[in-house]
Amino acid sequence: MSSFVISPSRSRTSGDASTNVSGKRTRPSSPPRSKARASARTRTRSSGRAATPTCSSGSSPTTSTRSARGKRDAPRRGSGRGARDRELFRYLTVAVSNEWRRLDERQREEDKTEFAAAVQSPGVRAHAYSLVGTRGDADLLLWIVADDLDAIRAWETRCAATRLWARSSRPYAYLAARRPSPYLGDHKHGGGEGERPAGPVGDLPYLVVYPMTKKRSWYALPREERTRIMAAHFATGHRYPDIRIHTGYSFGIDDQEFVVAFEVPDVRRFVALVSDLRDTESSSYTERERPIFVGAAMRIEEALDQIDGAASRAELLR
Repeated sequence: MSSFVISPSRSRTSGDASTNVSGKRTRPSSPPRSKARASARTRTRSSGRAATPTCSSGSSPTTSTRSARGKRDAPRRGSGRGARDRELFRYLTVAVSNEWRRLDERQREEDKTEFAAAVQSPGVRAHAYSLVGTRGDADLLLWIVADDLDAIRAWETRCAATRLWARSSRPYAYLAARRPSPYLGDHKHGGGEGERPAGPVGDLPYLVVYPMTKKRSWYALPREERTRIMAAHFATGHRYPDIRIHTGYSFGIDDQEFVVAFEVPDVRRFVALVSDLRDTESSSYTERERPIFVGAAMRIEEALDQIDGAASRAELLR
């Protein structure tokens, strides 16, 4: 565990008593008035400088500041690209049980309201997608963006306290971390992953998500060769500027190596992109990329209403 210490402030001895050779305590002689003023000014300037924390393990401690009233302010968050490359992604699917579907309408409405409040609780950024019409084994996809794993755990614990959670299952769940691509180097383009905050922009109607793992033979290639192959892969993707990719890295924290998500304007547009990517050399090094989830972006309340057909029922009764 890393620890850090605060550099001690400079001790002041000019006002302390001292003992002479005879054993009697004597007070030091006062310095000239001009020197005293200069010394006071020096102490005033130095006292306004905060002590610098030093970390014994070499890592940087979290910095915090104090307000004028002496209260500790919230820790400062980093800025710039480095701060945008540290978030965690949690993809969670929810499948409600037939038992819940058979509850009376009033109870289902209460359960949905309770669950929606838990999903939107603070600490994470939650995004909802309806899987109705695209999956037979799950009803809802939740994309959670958080700064650390504790926030994800706290969020999921709050969801677990709801009645809807107790009457549903989570058939698929994935964890990934955001980081820069090792193959892009200094390459940048407008709207690229490194230029955006983590999570969906939210201006496109559909999200396609799937876990992916590459063949081990891919990692046996020299870095230069992999960079060349990925350059052709990126060039194909650039032909579809209306599709936005989000790459999550899962090495060592989940069963897959990546979780990739695409915000798309139309599912047929995504079919064209993936078809073109099959012609690239990089495709031959893919081991697995399934299951695939196609979700429709909407508010959590709307997504829950689609599960039990509440919105359609209201229209039928008009």
